[in-house]
Amino acid sequence: MSKEPHRPTLKNPRSRRGVPPSEEQWEVFLEELRQHATVKRAAKAAKIHHSTVYERLAKDEVFRRVVEEALEVGAVALEQEAIRRAVEGVKEPVFYQGQKVDTVTRYSDTLLIFLLKGLKPERYKDRHEHTGPGGGPIQVISIEVVPPDDA
Repeated sequence: MSKEPHRPTLKNPRSRRGVPPSEEQWEVFLEELRQHATVKRAAKAAKIHHSTVYERLAKDEVFRRVVEEALEVGAVALEQEAIRRAVEGVKEPVFYQGQKVDTVTRYSDTLLIFLLKGLKPERYKDRHEHTGPGGGPIQVISIEVVPPDDA
């Protein structure tokens, strides 16, 4: 009785080279991308290896534009979720002696800070740039102080 040697199998046989993803898989990828704006997550949901996505992006200009549009939609969705968490908060359970006794609403100050920095960078940016008149360079004047002669 001959035993075949063990061959490692891919988690997703449909993502093997030589077997291109179907149009349905690409649609799943784009829909997931529109929701979460993460290529790797969208590729996993569509059962496409992320390297396959990047290969197609490098070769297919139309696909690249569609992906950029999907990423923009996804970015808006993420921004809306960040606003919700920062302003409305997230309900979290409160436990006492292993039992859920209540819920508390947690707000994200960090998300709020990032949202403000993005929406009003001129007011909330971390660094301040110092410039001269009209945005030009600051002029530096050196004055040398010479002690009087003791003659």
